[in-house]
Amino acid sequence: DIVAAVSLYRPGPMDSIPRYVHNKHHPEDTTYDHPILEPILKVTYGCIVYQEQVMRICQDMAGFSLGQADMIRRAMGKKKMEEMLKWKEAFLHGREAYTDNHGKYNPPIIGAINNGVSEEIANKIWGEMESFASYAFNKSHAAAYSFITYQTAYLKTYYKMEFITAILNNKFAKPDKLKYYIAYAKQEKIDILPPDINLSNTYFDTDGKTIRYGLAALKNVGIGVVEDIIRERNENGPYKDLSDFIWRASSQALNKRCIESLIKAGAFDCFNRPRSHLMAVYSIMVDRAIERKKKSMNGQMDLFGDFIEDTSLIEENEYPNINEYVNQIKLQYEKEIAGTYLSGHPLDEFINIIKDFTFNSSMIPNENIEDDDLDNVKTTKTGAKMAFATIEDLTGNFEAVIFNKAYDKFKDILTKDALVAIKGKFSIRDGRRPSIMVDNIELLSNQNDDNKHEKSAQVNDEVEVVKPRKLWLKYNINDGILHETVKKILSSYNGIDEVNIIDKATKKAYKTNYLITIRESLIYELETIIDKSDIFIQN
Repeated sequence: DIVAAVSLYRPGPMDSIPRYVHNKHHPEDTTYDHPILEPILKVTYGCIVYQEQVMRICQDMAGFSLGQADMIRRAMGKKKMEEMLKWKEAFLHGREAYTDNHGKYNPPIIGAINNGVSEEIANKIWGEMESFASYAFNKSHAAAYSFITYQTAYLKTYYKMEFITAILNNKFAKPDKLKYYIAYAKQEKIDILPPDINLSNTYFDTDGKTIRYGLAALKNVGIGVVEDIIRERNENGPYKDLSDFIWRASSQALNKRCIESLIKAGAFDCFNRPRSHLMAVYSIMVDRAIERKKKSMNGQMDLFGDFIEDTSLIEENEYPNINEYVNQIKLQYEKEIAGTYLSGHPLDEFINIIKDFTFNSSMIPNENIEDDDLDNVKTTKTGAKMAFATIEDLTGNFEAVIFNKAYDKFKDILTKDALVAIKGKFSIRDGRRPSIMVDNIELLSNQNDDNKHEKSAQVNDEVEVVKPRKLWLKYNINDGILHETVKKILSSYNGIDEVNIIDKATKKAYKTNYLITIRESLIYELETIIDKSDIFIQN
């Protein structure tokens, strides 16, 4: 089953999925265009799924040799039209044996028609093979993928913690990929513990219950540095405080960018010092450590004749009297260094508001979106601007589409890391992850939030009586691809408005059975395939 699924879920074979599934559950409904096909396609319920089946059809139906059948497979896969036409003629009508210019003998080909297959059926079978083979797998290739699929599914089921830890370590050098898997782990209720200078190792590791963040996954902290840190920790015990860490650090680890990143990521939180304090003094401590180590190397002694061994690099009264960073700043620093939030989420303080929202990213398939701000502003044919933005919530992220009117109104709010509440319509498209078509955006605030959202809810609950409108579209309905595309777009906007179509070829008007909601986003989508002058709304 896995081998078939891997092979079917590709352009070309994908069209056979409904028939394959139906025939698998109802084998009695399986039919074959010709009896020759039954022993070849029985295992796949009458559907062409593998390249080997194409080759076998050429052999059994048209009398090709194995080598000739493989030549057809290659020609189809590479879409060599001239060569495919030559092979099509041989498949249908056969050809005589001949010796080519290189002295290679090419055996005769009987041809499907000469083998008792009607020309209509032979042409139909060739067409199916041609459309299928350009994207098809061979079965051995699919079997190898399927074996890995089975192994990973087994590990994910029975060794989930270890499996996800391995995935994180595989992606740790790619922050954009890593944050996707961390988000997935959180969705699966797996605790990802923050980096800790005394507990973390080079890579992510697990005790079977939780996963600890690996130090080498942090920005500006290399593998070599981390290995030095861990080696020193194993040989001489845990670090007591930041001063002790800096004094014991190797020359490779004693660089300010590395230490700053460790502070921002919270790796020194185990010392119970505010991060703001450590950020204020770490540079001074590094300078003092370097200076003292130089003196120690030069053999300078104190008055009692002992080498300088004082590891304290700062006095208590030298720590600044400043507050700890506010939570939002701490989280921003964490994301800067780790690519994701570690100790919490900026939306945590709004949990009482968010719990009443009707949508979150866990309701749609979790996929990786690489950017987390207003990442794609486009200009439409009319010169108006629209945007695609990545919105992150407590469970993951999703794409929001902001059309020109909404973009002009809310563009000043749409900044990186802005905390917003979005209202819009859910949009589903074939082959794309669902997204939200944005109608309204407002900044989240804890001030009077209860009253504010209660008022919004009252407004949203008001009953509005709307008279149906009519959408008129003018295009050539004989253009099959265009007509199907229009129908797909309309089917995503259910509502009460009517749709009428004027056929450009005949000038006839047709009333359709589509009931839609006429929206700016719908008109924008239609304008990508139909001239603007051929779309009009009747109120």
